[in-house]
Amino acid sequence: MADSKLALIAAEDMGRTAFAVFRNPDVHIGRTVSVAGAHASGAELAALISDVIGETVHYRPFAWDQFRSLPFWTAVTAGNAFPYFAENERDLPARRDLDESRRLNHAMEPLDAWLRSHRAGLLLSAQSRNRPVNRRVVRSARSAW
Repeated sequence: MADSKLALIAAEDMGRTAFAVFRNPDVHIGRTVSVAGAHASGAELAALISDVIGETVHYRPFAWDQFRSLPFWTAVTAGNAFPYFAENERDLPARRDLDESRRLNHAMEPLDAWLRSHRAGLLLSAQSRNRPVNRRVVRSARSAW
């Protein structure tokens, strides 16, 4: 993604926002509702995570083919989506209006608050770089964020 910003949203916020749309169908029929909790670049996200875990996190973007070859099950899908996001950075965040997202979902946490509330999973992920850990636990922690 290099310096491009990506629209980010927690899974629980997607659910709450969808629920708000379904509760008011007359308002949303015929509309596309695009949601996001934040717009952040890789470097911005790394800085926020660094703050939360108290350890410097560096953002080092991969070449698309490098990313697609990573050993996790969504690497190819994400590796195919990221170039689109990067090429359309100006248009995509504008379509994901943060104010509208928050109007629909008043419980949506700001990104820094969400990261702080998921600090344990972030720490577990950071520790997994330096020593072997139970991969099932890491996967479970990662699925929470």
